[in-house]
Amino acid sequence: MEKKAQPASELKDVTTPTKDAVDMNMDGSPFFQKPSCFCNDFFFTIIFAVFMVGLFTIWGIAGERGNINRLTSPMDFEGNLCGIDAEFKDRKYLAWYNKNDTESMICVESCYYGAANIYWDHADIYDPDASSDVRYTRTQEIEVFRRCEPKDMSNMPEKMKLALKGEAANEIFNDFEFVWWVLFVVMVISALTSFFYIFLMRHLAKEMMYGTIFIIIALLIILGGVFLAAGSNNLPDNIPVSTAALTQNQQITSLTLGIIFIFAALLVLIAVCIFGKKISLVGNIIEEAGLILLDIPSILLLPILPLFFCIGWTFLWFYETMLIVSCPSIDTRVPAGFSKGHRVGVMDSTTQFALFYHVFAYLWVLFIAEAITRTTIAACASTWYFTRDKDDHPSKSDQISFWVVPTSLYRTIYYNFGSIVLGTLLTTLLTIVKFFVILLQKLNKEKEEERTNFFLKCTAFCVVALSAVVSYINKYAYIQIAMYGIGFGKAAHRSAEIIGKNMGKIALVDTVGDFMLLLCRLVVAATSALIFKAILSSPQFSDITNPEALTLIAGFISFLIATTFFGVMETTIDAVLICFCEDIDHNGPESKSNTPLYMREKLRECIEAHENLMVKQTSDSKK
Repeated sequence: MEKKAQPASELKDVTTPTKDAVDMNMDGSPFFQKPSCFCNDFFFTIIFAVFMVGLFTIWGIAGERGNINRLTSPMDFEGNLCGIDAEFKDRKYLAWYNKNDTESMICVESCYYGAANIYWDHADIYDPDASSDVRYTRTQEIEVFRRCEPKDMSNMPEKMKLALKGEAANEIFNDFEFVWWVLFVVMVISALTSFFYIFLMRHLAKEMMYGTIFIIIALLIILGGVFLAAGSNNLPDNIPVSTAALTQNQQITSLTLGIIFIFAALLVLIAVCIFGKKISLVGNIIEEAGLILLDIPSILLLPILPLFFCIGWTFLWFYETMLIVSCPSIDTRVPAGFSKGHRVGVMDSTTQFALFYHVFAYLWVLFIAEAITRTTIAACASTWYFTRDKDDHPSKSDQISFWVVPTSLYRTIYYNFGSIVLGTLLTTLLTIVKFFVILLQKLNKEKEEERTNFFLKCTAFCVVALSAVVSYINKYAYIQIAMYGIGFGKAAHRSAEIIGKNMGKIALVDTVGDFMLLLCRLVVAATSALIFKAILSSPQFSDITNPEALTLIAGFISFLIATTFFGVMETTIDAVLICFCEDIDHNGPESKSNTPLYMREKLRECIEAHENLMVKQTSDSKK
């Protein structure tokens, strides 16, 4: 029998909130529980505070002992800073007196731009008494970031040739002075295009979803056809892939991959035919997420503050890293042909520990900012989902739209910061361990110790798999934290339980939804890049030296902007999915609760249609 909706004041939910809280639902979902203490997992908040005190201590010591000029200013073979040290204030540039020796670096007053070769003066190479009989030739040079690079690099070591790459970067930087406003316009277009796609998802989610599935099937068929043609040496002439050099094993591998891709396309097509109703459910969930973002558009602005924070944190981290790296101990060695020592920075164990501590802090803080944003978005979505009569009472929806973002952010930080710190600590530890294991594997790859290499490969596989599983559970654990207001341990356990019960729905939404959002990001980036390229093609920008590089940068920035907006959409879809699963679990037909479902009528009709289909299939199988 269908459950009849009851007035909000008569509902008796898990935590039995007050009438005002149920009517306005500003405490989040009806399952939200305020912790008895200041916040959940408060012990880890204290650990994080102590950790940050240690980080500030390292910054203070690095500020006293470090000198960024050692990194930003050219340094000669004796460790003198060109243009900084007292004896070398007039010598602001660095040059190589011997182009065959990468360590023959000296400070000079200016670069040499003459066409004819000249000999270095003894005073220039710090040998005023002419004690050295060796005379080195100075050739025409170009200046790149206060370094005088020989223009002819044909006979120079690779280490010295890498410095010329800075010339192209310098040209791109100069081009930005003329096109910065165009780039700003393209960024605005990217944001507006992203918002337009989110609007389309509200009204055309199913059409866009089926279009995404069609693109997946088409890509699988195309890849399968290419591999099959490559394996059978039947590629068309217009495909620039040579198959003449393929060995027999490579042809077999290509044919196998082609068969796998074609088979995968058939499986996707069969799955669409069999699970059509479930796929329709995915479309409804995406529509719900789009409706939330249109009802509460301020959620789309939520990642902007964390984005600027992360940018500022990154710049601060780079500055402090330069201070830490610039205060190492000094090792002395003598290059060939000189009697003086060559000062080389060598980090001692204390500096290495400080640098590792600094890297760990950088990752941890970034993960915390991301988790706070994700939890706040999930709290907004759950508040909207578990509010009654949103469509029938517009004033209620307007009030929720106004208060939900600041209230959700307050709840997240005040009650759940410790839980977020614990979850991100696990993610940071696994990220660091994964990096070191993969690094050890690459360092031992060329060695002939098969047992060690096999052990490292197995360890790397286990760490990567564990990191992927933990990240996947954490993604839904933050939603559980926003919904229930519980600690990280209980939230992770509940997430694993929900994933186990609804593995099919969650996997389907993740696969189709993530791929659809990825396509939207790529379309936004490509559209913005094409607009940017079209603007640069006008005569006004004929002096631009690297339009292709600038177009790639504009496309990349547009992709980041689209990722910011569609990241909100992705989190909202995940939150609606978990709210939907919790709603079914607590108030569905198989539950013992008398509370009607919170989902909107359209989702409820989809569920009833799915249940009727399952009943019909069961009765048909019995017959």
